[in-house]
Amino acid sequence: MKKQDKLAFIEQLLLAHPSGLKRSEIAKKMGAHRSTVGRCIDDLSRVIPVVEDGHRLYIDKSRYLNNVKLTLHEVFCFYLASRLLFVTYNRYSPHVYSGMTKLAAALEHSSPLLSGFIGASAEHQLGLSQSEWKDQIDILEKLTLAWAENRKVTLLYRSKTSGEIHQYTASIYFMEPYPAGKTIYLFAQSDGDDFIRTFRTDRITAVELLNEGYSIPADFDFSGLFANAWGIWDTQGKATEVLIRFSERVAERVTETVWHPSQRVKPEKAGSVLFSASVSEPLEMVPWIRGWGSDCEVLAPEELRAFMREEAGRLGDLYE
Repeated sequence: MKKQDKLAFIEQLLLAHPSGLKRSEIAKKMGAHRSTVGRCIDDLSRVIPVVEDGHRLYIDKSRYLNNVKLTLHEVFCFYLASRLLFVTYNRYSPHVYSGMTKLAAALEHSSPLLSGFIGASAEHQLGLSQSEWKDQIDILEKLTLAWAENRKVTLLYRSKTSGEIHQYTASIYFMEPYPAGKTIYLFAQSDGDDFIRTFRTDRITAVELLNEGYSIPADFDFSGLFANAWGIWDTQGKATEVLIRFSERVAERVTETVWHPSQRVKPEKAGSVLFSASVSEPLEMVPWIRGWGSDCEVLAPEELRAFMREEAGRLGDLYE
């Protein structure tokens, strides 16, 4: 092999073995002498973050630059994703800033207009508080690295109800942004549990990466986590049919948007519409229902209707 081919071979080899390889193992797989491998490692370390820990070599994936080529339309998708991120997770992140800056630079010649908008989105990040979220950025970095490398973590989690801090040793299965809560949720298997726990990342106060690995079960389906959820809540039980009547004043707005995969919208003679959906936890819909005010009437289930009746009573008392 030519020198560049040797370097590329070792790079791919180390990427395929995140726990690292010995020089002798690399030499055997290459069919080369250890001295040749040593020279290649020295050259490779100048361009990518190769780390030697004891006798094993590995690539530091937190500093590794992936080479990705995107079409204009693919870049536009990332631009839309970045705008959604700013709206739903309006916090400073050096990774969002640097990523969007690189994306803008890559488009500077092919599409100056789009490059300018992406660059402006990146600059918006600099106007956000950079010290307030420092601890959260550190926590998210560790969680991302643990998920990418299939490493367990020990995390400290603050309970929403009691405020107490609980410790968990967890295997991360999935991470999901939650626009309604302007946060990110973690789905993980905690040691000793036979179910998947949900953690809101901004309630995690500390994370420690462990050297113990884990495997995600082959039958794990991340899309199944939210099949019946209105947003992020899932009771792991049977979905409940929710029926809501919307007035003619908002009927068009309700109809033109897909609010849930299971939704059905049926027009009525008076101009109103009947909206129905199968939802695992109807109470998660309450903020959305509140937003429609008196143009929205919950018909079923009775528990949700009763909750909104009491809510209406409290609103009446408040504005009396």
